[in-house]
Amino acid sequence: MAERSYWERIAQDRISRRRVLAGAGAGAAGLVVAAACGGSSNGDKTPSAGTTPGGGSPTAAADTGPTRPSGTPKIGGRYLGVNQGAWGTIDPLVSVGNATGIMPRFYNALVSRSNADPKFVFYDLAQSFEQPDEVTFVFKIRPGVKIAPNSLGIPERDLDAEDPVAYFDRIKADPTAILRKFTEPWLDTYSADGDTFTFKTKGPYAYSLSTLGRALGGCIPPRETFEQKMDLKARAAGAGPFMIKEGTFEESGSVQLD
Repeated sequence: MAERSYWERIAQDRISRRRVLAGAGAGAAGLVVAAACGGSSNGDKTPSAGTTPGGGSPTAAADTGPTRPSGTPKIGGRYLGVNQGAWGTIDPLVSVGNATGIMPRFYNALVSRSNADPKFVFYDLAQSFEQPDEVTFVFKIRPGVKIAPNSLGIPERDLDAEDPVAYFDRIKADPTAILRKFTEPWLDTYSADGDTFTFKTKGPYAYSLSTLGRALGGCIPPRETFEQKMDLKARAAGAGPFMIKEGTFEESGSVQLD
């Protein structure tokens, strides 16, 4: 049998990806909250590989992939992390330092991809995604992704399709923006229509979702930060599951997220 072409393989991967997306019910924000705050360490334990509940004979462990932590996601709690170097800036437009590792905790990407399995795509700001052809990407924005209380004067509103539009505007206006390596050679048009954000590329580009779904350049702040030319190097206002405690961010490597 003849070997499949590159685009035939991409098409097959796209079908698999859509099936995964169709069955995914929770956004990345919910997943992060569940992981950080959801379960108790005293809850039921999942049987280890090679054993069966009730003392039965060992069986081969099935490859079922990652499972959710037990418990119900809840508001509150504190995230404590350790960083081995300086954070750098937390401006998502230009940050390439260690701070990119924490930005998804207080900002949102449209969608994101698993580091363990690049074919696994999960939702964040977008609640659904379709690619009707090789150059068109359509994202339905999730309702209820609300900006947290902040000291920047940004209203505590739901993010909408105009926010990614404004972020792309900011990228195109700043020659130092990380995603210019994507927008300049590849981006053709982008627009908002109600609760839908759409962009088109100038040609098929296999890394489009990977580019938008990374913390490195893919985190979208509220449009007010661009419209009012706010300095985001050491402060933030986003709709992620955590928010930076006012005055705690230090580029040397310290920050408190509540």
